[in-house]
Amino acid sequence: MKSFSKRHEKVLKAIIQSYIEDGKPIASEKLVNCCGKRLSSASIRIIMAELEEMDYIHQPHTSAGRVPTDKGYRFYVDGLKGISHLKKNEMRNILTLKTSKGSYDIVVKKATELLSQFTHYTTLILVSSEGEKRLKHLELILLSSKNILVIFVIDNARVKNDTIHPDKNIDNRNISRWNIWFDKNLTGLTVDEAREKLLKEIPLEKEAESIFKEVAYLLSSLGNRNEEPIYFSGDLNVFDQPEFGKIEKVKSFFHLLESKKKLIKLLNPYMEDNGIHVRIGKENTFEELADFSLVTVPCRVGENATALLAVIGPKRMYYPKVISLLDYTAKILENKADESEVLK
Repeated sequence: MKSFSKRHEKVLKAIIQSYIEDGKPIASEKLVNCCGKRLSSASIRIIMAELEEMDYIHQPHTSAGRVPTDKGYRFYVDGLKGISHLKKNEMRNILTLKTSKGSYDIVVKKATELLSQFTHYTTLILVSSEGEKRLKHLELILLSSKNILVIFVIDNARVKNDTIHPDKNIDNRNISRWNIWFDKNLTGLTVDEAREKLLKEIPLEKEAESIFKEVAYLLSSLGNRNEEPIYFSGDLNVFDQPEFGKIEKVKSFFHLLESKKKLIKLLNPYMEDNGIHVRIGKENTFEELADFSLVTVPCRVGENATALLAVIGPKRMYYPKVISLLDYTAKILENKADESEVLK
């Protein structure tokens, strides 16, 4: 088999860059202007045939041009030098994450939306807390006599809301009294300790028993790994790509996005990675992503919290731009976390 030469590299990069731009299979005639005068149309055809034999490109349809294979994309990504320059408005918007107020849930959600906006792909961020979660605040808010909003604040002001529906009417006097009890007895305990205390030290009034048990049940879910928050944005961006114009081609992708348990299983292994990683097509462990690329980078977002920033897009995604945006966003989030810890 022909060895891979500089001429092969030049043609392969031209094919990939052209396919990234318009998503159309590349014919040899189109590459003449891209590869300079040293390569004739006949030479390019020979090189393309050799690249196909070496499995760097393939012909998707009879009498069509060529498109890169997973192997071709891998060669291209591994050969990227440095990162792409970001636009001023992109850097300015991402920099606002550093001064955003509120819990890191709010900041991470905003980061997800910005990454989706600037990449035009689907963005996911998984947040994972390390060690035991501690309860910083628990409050009940009476929405109606049989609807109570429960607000939990844990780990660097991470907020989780839920609703309980008592069998009997509850009034604000009880709510106020129980909130005082929560503040006095549960603040600073781990989630497990708070749950146990709720079940052991229920106040004497009967109304409290069912409420405290429901709150304890909700606390149990906070310690569940499958309850780690995942934020995603831009799921419909997939239809902007010509290769995914038909819903049949992306059904499994949307089923994956709908399953939180599956997404956590997909993303968790990459939490321990250092730096940015790119997984192309069948390099992904989930069949649903066989036609996609996944780019990930982990970063700290709080005292005991790590986030995995991930972008899912077509294999012909503009990798330099995506890598640059993820790298810059991760650094801004870590800077914010560092400053927050210093201020404590």
